[in-house]
Amino acid sequence: MINQYKGNEIVNTFYTAMETKNYDLLDPHYSEEFLEVSSKEETEQFYTSINNKLGNLIDYNITYVNFETMSTLGGTTKTTVLTISSSYEKGEATETLTIIEKNGIEKLHGWNINSKALILN
Repeated sequence: MINQYKGNEIVNTFYTAMETKNYDLLDPHYSEEFLEVSSKEETEQFYTSINNKLGNLIDYNITYVNFETMSTLGGTTKTTVLTISSSYEKGEATETLTIIEKNGIEKLHGWNINSKALILN
């Protein structure tokens, strides 16, 4: 695991929110861009729908981490993409969390989940 990675707090908070269904835990971690794509309410409906199809989260493991840094006239943005293998009551999933760092502050920028169980259940 990547204990030295500051974004680990976001990952742990994300999966705590999934386990407890207390999605408000994620409020301070969303990037502005994340909430421009889907409102907080839509995002929580999405989480609930995923949970209804997959069941409760059993376990997760970070399997791959990719770091990128992009410099522009506006400053430097660091992007970290984490691939996570997760187990739910009704199936396995591969999830991707994208975390961006601007001005030293890390925020959740994106989440993607792939699972056969989403289609079959």
